[in-house]
Amino acid sequence: MAKYIFSFLLCSAAFTGCSIFKKSVDPLPKPEMVLVKGGQFQMGSLWNKNYTEALPVHTVTISNFYIGKFEVTASLYDAYARRIDELPPDSSSQSNGKLPATNVTWHQAKAYCNYLGYRLPTEQEWEYAARSGGKDMQFSGTSDPDSLYRYGYVQKKLAGQPIPVGLKKPNKLGLYDMSGNVFEWIGAYYPFYPDDGQQPDWDRDYDRILRVIRGGSYDQGPNVASTYWRAAMLHTGKASDVGFRCAADAK
Repeated sequence: MAKYIFSFLLCSAAFTGCSIFKKSVDPLPKPEMVLVKGGQFQMGSLWNKNYTEALPVHTVTISNFYIGKFEVTASLYDAYARRIDELPPDSSSQSNGKLPATNVTWHQAKAYCNYLGYRLPTEQEWEYAARSGGKDMQFSGTSDPDSLYRYGYVQKKLAGQPIPVGLKKPNKLGLYDMSGNVFEWIGAYYPFYPDDGQQPDWDRDYDRILRVIRGGSYDQGPNVASTYWRAAMLHTGKASDVGFRCAADAK
């Protein structure tokens, strides 16, 4: 009698999808992360005093954190999109999965990072990392405009599209493409910079609709690839030159 009961249970489990007989799901591949040791630095436009979007220069203290070594690639994002039954973004139609994932909204970028236990970087973290730990560095890896093309893929005449991540030289923290290739979504809203020692003055209209993008792109010139340059974009917007990288607290 016992063997018939066991056979019945097996058959029931096969039809009901009992969890003990479900096939295990492989974990998603994760972006490679770099530990950034915190410190204090002067955030903002140290080089262009006419660029008011990044003024006033103000003191910021950063705690240790992790940030993506590369921009999140199309292959990484596509694996996540398939897992959650989401249509992959247009960037996946490119034949090279090492291209940065683009055409994702701020919400999609945030959801991807959160799904893997990460988050989007703060604007302070992003600039600190791009400047190799808060150094006085106009571009990520150099302050020499003539050397920028070694570190960043920016517009010369007509670039056309992103390139695979990691082809240019990294900055001193080992981070790639923080100047050029594609813009990167930042986790916070778009505030005006505070006076030194004060909190950002959040504008309620901006709070609802705008997020920060950083880093320049293949479709923009060298100035936009500066480590201090910043712009606002609708949180629901998508573009072929806007991607992201993830970050995490250092425990």
